[in-house]
Parts: sequence; structure tokens; C-alpha cells
Amino acid sequence: NILADESVKNCFNFTKPTKNDVILEEFNKNISFEEGRYHVLLPFRKDCDELGDNYKNSKARLKSLFTHTLKHNSKLLNEYDKIIKEQRNLNIIEEPADYEIGKTFYLPHKAITREDKENSKIRIVFDASCKSRPNGPSLNDNLESGPSLTSQLFDILLRFRRYNYAIVGDIEKAFLQICIKPEHRD
Repeated sequence: NILADESVKNCFNFTKPTKNDVILEEFNKNISFEEGRYHVLLPFRKDCDELGDNYKNSKARLKSLFTHTLKHNSKLLNEYDKIIKEQRNLNIIEEPADYEIGKTFYLPHKAITREDKENSKIRIVFDASCKSRPNGPSLNDNLESGPSLTSQLFDILLRFRRYNYAIVGDIEKAFLQICIKPEHRD
């Protein structure tokens, strides 16, 4: 059967891929799995703006974090410091090798605390929406959003009810298991 051949089927597919299809295909093409972590390239927009120098802004945010939050709570400060050191040891975060305006972009971070959790009461959240200057672009502004990959709630409920047993799991620090390839760091 000639139509069973994928290359022939593609010849008869006249639907133009959407922008999201192209973004997702490019993103998937650049994923690799090395040393227990996924390595990806960031999906930069084709028309992205230069990020600019945000060193002073990031340093001011760090000073504010220390002055208003961490300085008055030694337990929180020690836990925050422990998480930063752990993330550096696991190569989740790094110091930039060379500083270059427009190439190096510092991600400000803040502490999110939850008193209702038994363990991991604090987590560090990085702010990729931080702008380098007023009305300037943020890192998020320069990235494609791509398609929504979250399943619809209705679909999840249907699949959940389909079988007699359900398995539920939690991936610890899931987003921290994704590593940015070296050519998109800094």
C-alpha cells in the first residue's frame, strides 16, 4: 500500500505547520539526556532584543533580599545559603566565567517560604521576567512561549477514572533537573 509509506503521506499533508509546531519541533530536536539530566537550548525568538546590563539591578535585588528578609532570620539565611551551595555543587547554578554586556544576564532570585510544609519550607525562585532597564526586555520576553504542554483537567480526570488503580508521584525539584546547554548559558 503506497499510502502506508510516511514520506508519501507527508506529500499529501497540505496543512502548514503552526508557529507553535515549529517551536516545539526545534526545541525537541535540541534535547539530550546526559549524566541523569536533560540538556536543552533556550527557545529564543528570532527577533529578540539585546538584554542589556542588569548587573546593578540584580545586585540591588540581592541586597534587598538580604536586608529585608534574610538578615533578620538566621535560620532562613542559613537554609538559603545551604540551598545556593547545593545548587552550585549540583551544577544547577553557576557563576559566569566572563562578564559581557548583552551576553551575560544575571537572574535575580528570592526566597519563597511555606510554613505548612514539613520539609523544604524554603525554595529559591529565579526571576527571568526581570528587566535590565525600564521598558527594556527581560529574558522571558526574548523566549518563545511555545504551545501549552499542560494536559487539560478533563482529559486527566478521564484517564484517571479509566483504570482500577492509579499511581501518583512527585519528581523532586523537577525544573532543576533540566540543564541549559553551555552555548545558552550566561
